[in-house]
Amino acid sequence: MRDALRRLEAEGLVASQRRGVYVTGLGAEDVEELYTLDDWVHSQSCVERMRQAAERSDARLFAEADLAFHSRFYELSGHRRLIAVWEQYRPTFAVVVDITNAQHVDPHDPAENHATLLDAARRGDRELALTTLRAHLVAARGRLRSALRETTDRASG
Repeated sequence: MRDALRRLEAEGLVASQRRGVYVTGLGAEDVEELYTLDDWVHSQSCVERMRQAAERSDARLFAEADLAFHSRFYELSGHRRLIAVWEQYRPTFAVVVDITNAQHVDPHDPAENHATLLDAARRGDRELALTTLRAHLVAARGRLRSALRETTDRASG
């Protein structure tokens, strides 16, 4: 029970006080955090690191920058609950990113895909951002499935 309450508190759903634990609800600051994004500098540096890693064919650096790029979007949301969920699954996604990035024939393409996504988000072009993100996720899912098939084929062959 204590662990559950600590987790709820970390997610901003409850607050511990001397006489018990209380539901916090959303305040004006929470609403503002949910609908604002700023400070794109870190995201841009992640894209630049992906481009550099692509030039050097450095899969490890590319994967680190890729994961940092996605992590930054969650951080910029300022949404405590979303960030908490991301942090819980981040180690799994780190493995997935390593696997899917190893499937790239040319890492320049996904680096530019991330640049397009960032540019669309900066400009508030929701339609382009969603289209780019969907294509990005479909391609990543395809690469992960391909990697899993190869692993299964090697194990059974």
